Amino acid sequence: METIRDLVAALISRHETVSTAESCTGGLVAAALTDVPGVSECYPGGIVSYANEVKRRDLGVPAEILATRGAVSEECAAAMAAGVRSRFGTDWSVVTTGIAGPGGGTPEKPVGLVFIGVAGPDGVTVERCLFKGDRAAVRAAAVSHALGLLLARIRTPFPLPGGPGFVRAATPAQHGRDEARPSQELPVRHRPSLNSIHVGNDNRATILFVSVNANKRQRVFDNPAAVACILSAWNDARDWLVGRYVIMPDHVHFCCAPAKWPVPDFHKWMRYWKTKVALSFPTEHARPLWQRQCWDTQLRQGESFEEKCRYMVDNPVRKGLVSRAEDWPYQGMLNVFTWHEK
Repeated sequence: METIRDLVAALISRHETVSTAESCTGGLVAAALTDVPGVSECYPGGIVSYANEVKRRDLGVPAEILATRGAVSEECAAAMAAGVRSRFGTDWSVVTTGIAGPGGGTPEKPVGLVFIGVAGPDGVTVERCLFKGDRAAVRAAAVSHALGLLLARIRTPFPLPGGPGFVRAATPAQHGRDEARPSQELPVRHRPSLNSIHVGNDNRATILFVSVNANKRQRVFDNPAAVACILSAWNDARDWLVGRYVIMPDHVHFCCAPAKWPVPDFHKWMRYWKTKVALSFPTEHARPLWQRQCWDTQLRQGESFEEKCRYMVDNPVRKGLVSRAEDWPYQGMLNVFTWHEK
């Protein structure tokens, strides 16, 4: 309850507002907010989007995402967050979509899987959560975690990317083979919401897949403190935006795209965030922390963005760390990439 009161107090003190969109929690986030007296100053309302048709019609979730990724996915949560924020005209939004049980789970998407999205003036983030317990426990945990995430985002917002040419596009990326063909014609987006991938004069998107190793391949990254340190540095270093990432014990994989046009210096950006991580890293004996070189590969014409991301996410399975990629805890998506034609 203290988190909710702190959240409402923070919103009111900043003269900001929040809206909600809920699937698996069925209005419980809204109920928790409206339990706090005076919340009407910062909460105009929300949408319970239990059915896919409601997600599509009222929140603008693209039908392609629902068909290819499903309602319980990072892409759907990101679109819900952007859609409800736009619909209510609020500063912030928080959304939930998941499988509360007792039925409906699969090996790929088990009962307890919930995606929580938060959208704000600085973009959209989505967190993948796996809660334990019965239906009531999963829903209660999702509500608590969602409001806690929102409060954390409000207290430590990402810096807004600056400079000319930065555009936020309207809908999340439709990950798949079509997206991996930069030569196709791509529509210009006009309504602001999510981070865009810039496309140059030859209509080729700039997307890099990057791997960077710990010095001497030390196994120092697979713990919550180290992961938080890396994510904080990426959120601060906003010349390039990190999309999907997988943090392994001794190295880090991620894809990224420029946040500005012309494209900022990639290696300068790499040096900045690696230095920031090294200076604040929780393990003193790990220094020097990074190998000097990194491996970066640009998405090529005809390659599948989805397949390259899948290969990256499957790395913990190939290394024998987990039996399913979804079970590796140190992975996620910081920014949902969308297209913007230059």
